[in-house]
Amino acid sequence: MSAAATPGEVAAIAADHIVDLLAADHAGLWEVRGEWLQALTGHGWDRDMWQRAARIRTDAPLAFTEVLSGHEPLWFTTAHEWATRYPRPSASHRTTPRPSATCRSSPVGARSGSSRSPC
Repeated sequence: MSAAATPGEVAAIAADHIVDLLAADHAGLWEVRGEWLQALTGHGWDRDMWQRAARIRTDAPLAFTEVLSGHEPLWFTTAHEWATRYPRPSASHRTTPRPSATCRSSPVGARSGSSRSPC
């Protein structure tokens, strides 16, 4: 990661590692920009995923925002466990699909006071 020149490059490397470590199909890393989480990268994301997850409100009723505000990791081992805790949100929030792995808030590689949150 030390060779990465931009936050996006660091995020892409981190997402690749997350996918490898968790044997996940998808991974994304977001940066806090005001009231929004803005995706820096999305490993394994198709066009539809980018449309749904590229930008998420920080007050959306999602695991991402709970982790961001509480600074505690969340672990879900099944899609049912995730769906029970986070039913589909209203149309007023842009959302991301439901992973069955983890969300963790971390200021790793933060620049300009921003945070990155891999999920």
